[in-house]
Amino acid sequence: MHNKPRIYLDYNATAPVRPKVKQAVMAALDLVGNASSIHQEGRKARGLIETAREQLAGLINAQTKEITFTSGGTESNNLVLASNLGALGKKQPLAATLLGATEHPSLIKAQELSPRPVDIIKVDHNGLLDLTHLQQLLAGWKDKSDLPVLVSVMLVNNETGVIQPIDKIVEIVRKFGGFVHLDAVQALGKMPIDFADLNVDLMSLSAHKIGGMLGAGALVIRLGVLVDSYIKGGGQELGLRAGTENIPAIAGFGIAAIECVVDLEKISHYNDMRQKLEVLIQAISADAVIFGQNTPRVATTSCFAIANVTAERALMSLDLAGIAVSSGSACSSGKVSQSHVLKAMGYANDLALCGLRISFGWDTKPQDLDEFITEYTKIYQRMAMREQRQVG
Repeated sequence: MHNKPRIYLDYNATAPVRPKVKQAVMAALDLVGNASSIHQEGRKARGLIETAREQLAGLINAQTKEITFTSGGTESNNLVLASNLGALGKKQPLAATLLGATEHPSLIKAQELSPRPVDIIKVDHNGLLDLTHLQQLLAGWKDKSDLPVLVSVMLVNNETGVIQPIDKIVEIVRKFGGFVHLDAVQALGKMPIDFADLNVDLMSLSAHKIGGMLGAGALVIRLGVLVDSYIKGGGQELGLRAGTENIPAIAGFGIAAIECVVDLEKISHYNDMRQKLEVLIQAISADAVIFGQNTPRVATTSCFAIANVTAERALMSLDLAGIAVSSGSACSSGKVSQSHVLKAMGYANDLALCGLRISFGWDTKPQDLDEFITEYTKIYQRMAMREQRQVG
């Protein structure tokens, strides 16, 4: 057992670094130069950054001048939440921030950064934003203030893979004159993203979710939208994000963006893999629940639970069997905790504590999911036998 290669099914936490990304990073490490310097070495370093900006812009159909590189999705999200926004050359305070109840902790826990009140938008049983509640909140703030409101939502949920109806959300927010921030960290490379067509004001991205390096991300800011800079210094990234750039990670981000094009061509293949996985999960027990099953999801994520098969016990058993999965959002504690996403969707605590997330991608083979099913079935059977003995 110990000689078997481990199976990694936790891409939503971080994806394996792609071989071509490693090559680009190693080449960048061989360069000596600060991208802000005007000598030849500095110009070469600057060239790597601008090439990566073009590569990322090509993937999401954005203009290069709309892309600001950051350290990752968390920084991008925090920057938006902490910022005043503006348009047409005028920046102003906002009346409030509205966040979806199933947002990533980098937004939910960053409420204290917000210079304005924060309201939470309810979601339905599938994890989709309650559009009626969104309208009610927007109308309420419109009655209180003439200032615009910021609405921040995830395009794809990191735990369930559920895709939000962004076109409808944007249409509602625009009626009330608000700004829209899109956390697209879990959507990049898993579904087509057209920033120009989405009509949002800001969008957060991260490199390590698509096989790039840790420590690189981006905030895409629509031309004409004004954002506060909260990292002051040498004026890098057009003054929006000061600090010497992480050139190797940014160069790798650009290569990962190019590699994502291949992933987008394999969506139907990934969807077949996930569909087979979920059929087999439901065959293990009639009590199996697939979260968000009845709504659009990305093809590479499945979140499910079987009552009484706790995530903590399953994760430990699977890890010992050489399989890495997750119970949801990766957090600094490294512990299994109750999912705020499943709770917001209305699931009972005892079932939420059984939730597992399988997420896969560019290096996953169909037999990896088969091996997971074999081991998870063994775990379920052991738990069932233990319950029978206790009842008997």
